Amino acid sequence: MKKPLWSSSFGFTNVNSQCEYIDYHVGKMIIHSGQLLHQIAPLKKYHPEDRRITLQGHAILSNNGTYLLYW
Repeated sequence: MKKPLWSSSFGFTNVNSQCEYIDYHVGKMIIHSGQLLHQIAPLKKYHPEDRRITLQGHAILSNNGTYLLYW
């Protein structure tokens, strides 16, 4: 795994309607409630050989209080 050259941030809209960014780290997940308006950070520079492959995961809270994660 590796981060794309052109963007390595997760953008989200905070409670004041301002866009903030969090850097991605290889091997780590960003987890949020699902109610957060989010996007990949804007393109800084185009690299034709670059690739971006993402996994989108979901979680369900079970009756016993544990989460079932899937992607």
